[in-house]
Amino acid sequence: MLKNSGSNAGKGPMPNVPSPASPNTPPAGQKRRSSKVFPPIESSQASSPSTLVPSPRAAPAIAPKPVPFSVPRTCSACGTYHQGPCTTPRPSEASSSQKPASALELYERHQANYQPQDRTQPFEIMHSVTDDNLKFSNKKATDAELLKVADKKFTLRHYTTSKDGPPPFNTISSNFELVYRKIKTLQRTQGSNTNQDDWVRLGNTAFTFFLLAIDGEVANRKFLAGATHYAEIDPDNQEQMTAAGLENAEFFASPDLLHTKDLSSAKAIKGPLKDLKALMLASSGLKPISLGRTPAQGLLKAIDDQFSGTLELKLPGSVIVAQWHRI
Repeated sequence: MLKNSGSNAGKGPMPNVPSPASPNTPPAGQKRRSSKVFPPIESSQASSPSTLVPSPRAAPAIAPKPVPFSVPRTCSACGTYHQGPCTTPRPSEASSSQKPASALELYERHQANYQPQDRTQPFEIMHSVTDDNLKFSNKKATDAELLKVADKKFTLRHYTTSKDGPPPFNTISSNFELVYRKIKTLQRTQGSNTNQDDWVRLGNTAFTFFLLAIDGEVANRKFLAGATHYAEIDPDNQEQMTAAGLENAEFFASPDLLHTKDLSSAKAIKGPLKDLKALMLASSGLKPISLGRTPAQGLLKAIDDQFSGTLELKLPGSVIVAQWHRI
């Protein structure tokens, strides 16, 4: 029997303590039968989620932002209230390949969807009649050219005659609207400017007509001799443009097309009304070096001459008059 040694010396024999379990490790040099303790798991089992392990929590759905409320407006194409673009084809789209044989046919084709201040429909009516024979330019003056005439004001003016004070109406209406409101008929009468050519060849009857004014100067026209009042539209006056519903409107400029047989040969301009100055200046034919030296009347004549001396500016739809000015 061995004697006690170390810290237990002289204290009696050690108590019997069970030996710790030996690890299941094969002796050195003995080859292991298998490196796997458990049998292989089938791929189908490996891909199945365990019922004991909770699945990762799905992120909560983000609620869409509320759409701001807006007062619905009647669609000009179908005459009903709806959201998103209208899928109802307009008469001009459905029958654009067939030219109207008469003013009455053109009027009846478009009157059901007519809206006085629709800024798109007048161009659609014109397209249905002319098949886009008018070749519009959208060339604008450069910033350097505009700088040379920065002190000049470009506006549009509509003249009328009212002997007994300011005109009693506050809207400049197109021929289409005057017929729509039964103020005019489709038959040409003395003193009327309702012409069959305007309806069935030019298709511009849903536009209102203006003269270009530069610093208050307008080109000479015969009808101005009897005019007493004018309304003026200033594209730089954002408040006026918004009140008149013209903030996003386009205009087009051309000679008096009644005297033009081949529309494709006519000089024509089209673009946003807010770019009136840049578009008209580019059509003047003047060299940049001359722009700063040319007075308003000379600049106006140069532009008017480019349109055979009969320049007209047309706005789509009716226009609300903010103020009538006495001549």
